[in-house]
Amino acid sequence: PDEPVYTVVLERDLGARRLPAALITVASGIIFAICIYLLHERDKLLLRNRTEGETVAAGDGGAVT
Repeated sequence: PDEPVYTVVLERDLGARRLPAALITVASGIIFAICIYLLHERDKLLLRNRTEGETVAAGDGGAVT
C-alpha cells in the first residue's frame, strides 16, 4: 500500500496497417466505377444502333452492314 502508483497509458495506432487496405479499397472502387461506366456507354451505343436499324457485324472490324 505504501508503494507509488504507476500509470501506463497504451495508445494503439493501427494507421500503418490500415492504410494499404484503405488504398486497395479506394482503387478497386474507382476501377469498378470505370468498368460500370464503360458498360453503360456500350449499352447506350448498342441501343442507339438498334433503334437506327444499323447492325454491326461482329468480327469485320466494325463495318456497318
